[in-house]
This record gives sequence, C-alpha cells and structure tokens, in this order.
Amino acid sequence: KNIALSYSGVKEGKPRASVMVIKPNGVDRGACIKSFSQYPQEVEYLWVPCSFVQPSGSIVVEVVPNEGVVTMIPVHVSSNLKTETVEELVQRKKINHLKSFRSIIDELKYD
Repeated sequence: KNIALSYSGVKEGKPRASVMVIKPNGVDRGACIKSFSQYPQEVEYLWVPCSFVQPSGSIVVEVVPNEGVVTMIPVHVSSNLKTETVEELVQRKKINHLKSFRSIIDELKYD
C-alpha cells in the first residue's frame, strides 16, 4: 500500500491523488512478476491484453497522516482469456484495411 501511495501523488500534495485497489480472484488473476522486477520491494502483476477494469465497490477517501487525502477506488480486472496476440491483432487490422480499400476501389470503378 505504501508503494501505491507513493505513486498516487499524495506526498506531492496533488489535489486528485488516487489509487486503484485491485481485488484479485481465482480466475481473473494477473501473473505476479515480483521475482523479475528490478524493484524487489514492489509486487507487480501483469494481465493479458484487452483485460477490462471495472469499479467494484464504493470509493473511499482516506486521510494519510502528515501527507494528505487520497481516493481509494476498488476495481475488478476481468481477464480476456480469448484475446488475440498482438501479432494476430495487427494481422486482423491489415486484413480489414485491405478489405476497406478494395471496397473503395470497387466503388470508384462503378462510378
């Protein structure tokens, strides 16, 4: 929590300091990469691309002694287990662009 607060801006006196509080569960849990981090005091998680973050409770405004006020926003991360890889997304985008261009060319031929 202290690390998250240090990134929130509360120590610098930012007026809208906030922290997303992620409540993991057995299914939608990110991969812990703490042992690979160059910051061993931090616990970091990775989620698959296109995961969805949604609010999951009441926002709490917390007073941090000698530092300021921070808004704690509880969220749930839903992992998109059917997501495509970056390469697949790029390929699909290329295909869609080519189809669009072909359609425009066909329209121009008939005009």
